Parts: sequence; C-alpha cells; structure tokens
Amino acid sequence: MLVLAHGFSEHSGRYQYFAERLCAAGIAVIALDHRGHGKSPGRRGHINAMADYRGDIGAVINLAEIKWPGIPRVIFGHSMGSLIVLDYVLHHPRGLAGVITSGAGLEPAGIATPLTILAARTLSRIWPTFALPVKVKAADLTRDQQEIDCYNNDPMVHSNGTARWGSEMLKAIEWIKQRSGDLDLPILMMHGTSDNLNLASGSQNFIAGVSFPDKSLYLYPDCLHELHNDLEKEKVLTDLTDWILNHV
Repeated sequence: MLVLAHGFSEHSGRYQYFAERLCAAGIAVIALDHRGHGKSPGRRGHINAMADYRGDIGAVINLAEIKWPGIPRVIFGHSMGSLIVLDYVLHHPRGLAGVITSGAGLEPAGIATPLTILAARTLSRIWPTFALPVKVKAADLTRDQQEIDCYNNDPMVHSNGTARWGSEMLKAIEWIKQRSGDLDLPILMMHGTSDNLNLASGSQNFIAGVSFPDKSLYLYPDCLHELHNDLEKEKVLTDLTDWILNHV
C-alpha cells in the first residue's frame, strides 16, 4: 500500500492516473487532501505549525492500518508532500516499509524568492495569514501540454500561501536537512534534473547524508518538477512501482 501526500497548491485528485498505474500492479493507494487544499477545509495554503500536516498524515496511516491491518505501507510525498513525509518518518520511524520522495522541496528555488522568504520569516508572528506571492507556473511543472492545460483549468488548484505556512516550511526544511543521518528505513528519492522549482541538489545532498544502507536516488535528465506528469512519466511510474514491490 502507498500512502500519498500531494504537493503545494494542488490536491490528491491530480494523481488519478498515478494511482491507477499502481493499483494495476497490485499496490493500493490511499491519499488525502492536505488541510487548506482540495476538498479539505481550512484557509487555503495556511497552517499554524508543521505538526498540523504531521498529525494529518499520521491519521491517514493509522486509518490504513485499522482498515487494512498487516499490509506493508510505503509513504510517498511530492514536493511539499516530500517535506511532510520526511518530517513524519523522522518523528515516527516505525511501522512503514519505506519512504519515497519526488521533487523534494529541500532546495526551493522557483516560488521561494528572497522577498518571499523575508516576508514569511518577518510576518509569521505578527501577521500569520499574510498572503505570499506563491503562484506556481504550470510550465515549470511539466513539458506535457495536456497536463499544463489540466493544471491551469483545475478549479481546485490555488496560489495561496500564508506567512506562517512559509515560515513553517522553511523551518521544516532546515530541521530535515540536519537529520538525514537519523533516517533508518529504506528511501527512494526521485528528481528531474531540470526541476527549477525544487533543485535536484536538495535530494542529492540529503541522500548523501543518509547512513541507512538501503537508499536510492533516481535522477531523470531534462525532466521538470512533476515527474509523474512529465514526458517520461511511464518510466517514472514503472521505476516507482518496481521499487515498491521490492520493498513490501
């Protein structure tokens, strides 16, 4: 079973083909819309603390264990979701068969401009709901025009991120980076070499610091941020499926 954590501004419904491919290989998928995203309640793009996301993903994992006991579970996160799952497994390392990240947000570049970072850190306490300029360009996600059109026309995609959300993300990034050596379960990190939203160096540096022997980094030349929606998605999903089946 795969527990899925989507990225910023999007929702779990964008992973339908992703889930269909995994289910066809015998891998069940369970996903949530993060608070403030998709069909979940809450101010768009806002959290009070990173622990909000951690608690939510933990609740989904617990639900999966109750409904489908004894089935090995792997946790997957894309972009912001990668921070959520890495934060989770570093706090709760037991009970999972592995962790997978895609386009990990450990070296943010695109929407994380110096002005945005300054605003997030400065305003988080005095004006936590201040709206940051964090609109994601669909052309930075994928080279597939059909996927670009779907993203641009999706009514549940938003471009809202608050100062508190930004500040919590920045703190989480630094906390996670400092603890790569503490990870003690199998990990696969996947990244496109042309990702200009979250740089591939973030995944490269993190995996280099992991001491657990079962670790893998898959780099995809010329691919952008959303590997599962880019032109090489069939290879990406095959690689992902094979890794999961080898670990459950």
